[in-house]
Amino acid sequence: MKNAELLRFEIAEEYKKKYQLLDEFEAKSEVVSHTITDVDVFTIVNDDANKNAFINYIHVKNGTINQSFTYEYKRKLEESDEELLITAIPEIRERFHSTSKEIIVPFEMEWKLKDATFFVPQRGDKKHLLELSEMNCKQYKFDRLKQAEKLNPEQKQTRLMKELQAKLKLQKLPYQIECFDNSNISGTDAVAGCIVYKGMKPSRKDYRKYNIQNGGRT
Repeated sequence: MKNAELLRFEIAEEYKKKYQLLDEFEAKSEVVSHTITDVDVFTIVNDDANKNAFINYIHVKNGTINQSFTYEYKRKLEESDEELLITAIPEIRERFHSTSKEIIVPFEMEWKLKDATFFVPQRGDKKHLLELSEMNCKQYKFDRLKQAEKLNPEQKQTRLMKELQAKLKLQKLPYQIECFDNSNISGTDAVAGCIVYKGMKPSRKDYRKYNIQNGGRT
């Protein structure tokens, strides 16, 4: 329980920081920096469940964010993040007629462009731009996931089971989960309870209660 509360706190703190970042940009009326005159920003976030990726594009002109879009790319084979960006960047730049000479990306790129250079910022307004782009990407992924799960509730159950399987390094999907709790172990009326989850949902008809006697024999 303490671990779950700590996890929720950490997630809340992460979102708090992201919203503060967004507020900072909004407070500037989308003016990032007067020293940033013409740049493109690209970030990528993976959707491991469907082997897709979401790529966000931000364009800054004269210090102001004037374009921001997120696209979903489907992996045809086992393309790396860099390979997907290599495909996406020229397509998106051509679509928006971008001629920016500087492209901000989240990691070093071996690929080179004739008419622009890649830059990975470590601090300052350009780093904040990169973080904002990543936040847009993650929000788009979250919205798409919620929309899909609303149309297909079983998809959410499968996703949760796969996440649990990965975290616990299980060989099979944990379709049925049984949790035991003992109380009053040192007393005369020691009892134990078992709650059951099937498909990540409580299965109350399978709940059980035990009376513990004679050193643990029921």
